[in-house]
Amino acid sequence: MKKRIDLSIFFTDDFIGFFEHAKDLEKAQHGYMKLESNIIQSGYIKDPELLLENLRVLFKTHKIKPRKITHVIHDQNVLVRDIRINKDELLKKNIESYIRGHLGKTIHLPFEESVITHSVRQEDENEIRVIAFIIDENLLHDYCDVFERLGAREVKYEVSNLPLYEHFINNNDEKDETSMTVSLYDKLFSIQIIENHNTIFNLVEVEDGDSEDFGQLVENFVERIHNYYKFNMRKGKSEIKKTIFFNFNDYVDLDYIQEKIINQLGHLNPKMCHMAINDPISKNIHLASFIPYVSVLYSQKEKPFKYNFNIKRLNRLNLYANYLFVLAFLIISAITLIYIPFHTMNEDIKYQQNRINNLQIQLDLLIEETPPNPTYTTTQIDYSNTYDFLVEQKHSPSSYVLDLINEMETNIDLLNYKTNASDNEIVITITALTEHELYEYLLQIYEEYGIVEGNTELSRWMLSEPIFKFTQSLVMEVTVNYA
Repeated sequence: MKKRIDLSIFFTDDFIGFFEHAKDLEKAQHGYMKLESNIIQSGYIKDPELLLENLRVLFKTHKIKPRKITHVIHDQNVLVRDIRINKDELLKKNIESYIRGHLGKTIHLPFEESVITHSVRQEDENEIRVIAFIIDENLLHDYCDVFERLGAREVKYEVSNLPLYEHFINNNDEKDETSMTVSLYDKLFSIQIIENHNTIFNLVEVEDGDSEDFGQLVENFVERIHNYYKFNMRKGKSEIKKTIFFNFNDYVDLDYIQEKIINQLGHLNPKMCHMAINDPISKNIHLASFIPYVSVLYSQKEKPFKYNFNIKRLNRLNLYANYLFVLAFLIISAITLIYIPFHTMNEDIKYQQNRINNLQIQLDLLIEETPPNPTYTTTQIDYSNTYDFLVEQKHSPSSYVLDLINEMETNIDLLNYKTNASDNEIVITITALTEHELYEYLLQIYEEYGIVEGNTELSRWMLSEPIFKFTQSLVMEVTVNYA
């Protein structure tokens, strides 16, 4: 029998881990599962169906059914912004409305829809300084979709670094000071600065190299963030008191972290969280379930700050109503876009078929009333073919006009021309500087295009010598007859 339980759950790109909320934590259920690549990438679900199937297998193995889920958000999906707000600008708005009003103006995010919560860091008469925690709303909706399909009735959200920090200081009798937490995951690590139980800085760095490069990179970033806090954020007035390391990386062990990272950062008061020391429950749980475990511990204590990541979800009745509206819309759309056009098209087809039948009847009647085609003799057919041939060979008078124009030298000017197709006649009016040039032009066109005895070139088309007359001084009207 499956029992309904409340649980905390944590996802990375490589594994899922969960831990049950129970009064007796030693008897609480917990478990983990390795994930195939590309199901989750950078915290975003890429294959929800496969993730859902993996969760069903995990819960079936432990014979549980989730009732309320606390989703511990990975560090890489939480943005931390330190924002100063002038009280004169705030007016009657609440802080989250003010922050949303400045999105895209003074506050820029890498996603369009966001879920925001905040904590007040400092406040005086003129200014409020808040730490805003921001998550991509679409990411939360994607996980909620999966949780609801598993039967979860309520989903809450938590971040990992504060529960880890509180667990460390409680189990190691450490006092609360400005601290840095460094969480080592497979192929990435996160760095947070915690001040008065409040996260004021978050950084995530991805690293795909070998373990030697990984250790060197972590060491360099820890040094840089220490200096950034001391000299940029606090102007040399204060510094981070201790650096706490948490290891969730399957590829490096504690000895490597101690030798390659912690020993190199001795001046920064580094401390390793040995999860199995001073906590017998930690000895029996996998690394993947440790963050959900400390989240459960953290939920049982009074918190200095509570994350309120609220997303608007449709309740099931509204969802079913929306499905019903969509179904009704699809039915109406199918009738409007498919059935009515189909019915209209059928009516058009019938109308056109009737019209074709009527035209066929009219054609048959015309054929009956039309006399048969006359028959022609061979001589008539030959004459017809000859005429058609001659018509095809006939040139347009415009081509002859172009021939006359092409023969004009630069000192000959064409004033106008006209053609008379019925008399096969072209009349052009030309002018020149001397009469000699005009006479030379007449000789030139006749020699080039005149039909003379003994010359059968097809390019010759002028039937006789050109006829000319002077209409004015040095203006000659030339009449040419073409074949």
